[in-house]
Amino acid sequence: MLARRLRGTVRLLLAAPARALVAVGIGPNAVTVAGTLGVVVSALVFWPAGRLEAGAWLIFLFAMFDSLDGTVARLSGKSTLWGSFLDSTLDRVADASIFGALAVYFHLEGDTLGTVLSVAVVGAGALVPYARAKAESVGVVADNGIAERGDRLALGIFATWSTQALGVPVVVLHVVLGLLLAASLVTTVQRGARVHRAVGRTPVPDAEPVADPAAR
Repeated sequence: MLARRLRGTVRLLLAAPARALVAVGIGPNAVTVAGTLGVVVSALVFWPAGRLEAGAWLIFLFAMFDSLDGTVARLSGKSTLWGSFLDSTLDRVADASIFGALAVYFHLEGDTLGTVLSVAVVGAGALVPYARAKAESVGVVADNGIAERGDRLALGIFATWSTQALGVPVVVLHVVLGLLLAASLVTTVQRGARVHRAVGRTPVPDAEPVADPAAR
């Protein structure tokens, strides 16, 4: 919800670098791939090594490419279905890398609760875009919910950063991960509810009628 409200401001901030990329011939798909690689490398190199603050800054920087590629696509007129698919798929890779790296960090620290919560956030987070994609496959727009991807990432990155940069107790990070887990599950349910309201009683097209055993 917060990410959606700030989307316009972010686009304004990214307009200048996007125009520069377009001017030198760099397309949106290249930006998408570069951003994902940056997130994956930053997360897997820095966080397991215990460098939470530095890793968080780098992850945040490369995560901004997710908005930059869209701006580049619009300015260059190169918005394509393939680009949309690539962006969505690589978002899942980035998300898994971020919270997976956090799970590795907790494991190396001997923090079982943190490890379990991080892994659970990866799984629950994947349900949110899956619910939206599946909804679209049956003709329903289900982009609702209390926590979009940007909200979850921002909160997770900030909480991890503050643990080292501000000396916030690790229990606070545990709580944040628990909230992210709950928010992902609630958002998935909300999207499911929207689909149910829209097509809950709609039969599957061309479905074979089930024979009544009593009529045999």
